[in-house]
Amino acid sequence: MNIANPKRRHFLHVGMGAMAGSFLLPFKKLFSPIKDPGFLPDEYVGKYDLILPTTAPEELEVFKDGQQLFLKIPGRRPMQIALKAGDEFYVGDDGQRIVFNRLKDGQLDSMTLPPGILNGVSEPVTVVKIEG
Repeated sequence: MNIANPKRRHFLHVGMGAMAGSFLLPFKKLFSPIKDPGFLPDEYVGKYDLILPTTAPEELEVFKDGQQLFLKIPGRRPMQIALKAGDEFYVGDDGQRIVFNRLKDGQLDSMTLPPGILNGVSEPVTVVKIEG
């Protein structure tokens, strides 16, 4: 769902492996509100510290609207986060995978972002939870 325009439909390109080309699936069907009764979105909400050698420190934010989570990267519009399984989620219009990491005691510690989600960064990036 697009926060600015909730009626706008997004589409996700899905590769077909050996088959040539791709097809479009309605993004809305893949990113429906989370219905798992054991899911606790508040656990993921907070600020995450982004420190890269090429940029000044920045804060990423995970926030919720109802039961739905969103990721806010400075300078970009919020991206919906959809539960895949456990601490794995899909994020953004193209369904990239992010993973929330836990300490041995089960407490959320950080989030690993996929390559390319941050401008100019072509490797996965782990950001540490600093608040929330």
